[in-house]
Amino acid sequence: MSTGKLIVLTIAWVFASITIGVVVGVFLTEILVVTGLVDNGSREYTISLNVIAFSAFAVVVTIPLVFRNRFTADVINDE
Repeated sequence: MSTGKLIVLTIAWVFASITIGVVVGVFLTEILVVTGLVDNGSREYTISLNVIAFSAFAVVVTIPLVFRNRFTADVINDE
């Protein structure tokens, strides 16, 4: 794979990870509001939103690094 294509795909993956993190953060924080664990508009709401969104982002953005060895050419050719 060419370097330019790899850079573009990496940037796209990071943007997708940000989007997924924000969506998951808002969704789970709203579930916490519905269950009554967090009040809407409170400081706890902001903290839970930020922690959940960043955690989801961190997990999704590291997926290519965790599975990197699984998708290398050597491993694919050995099978």
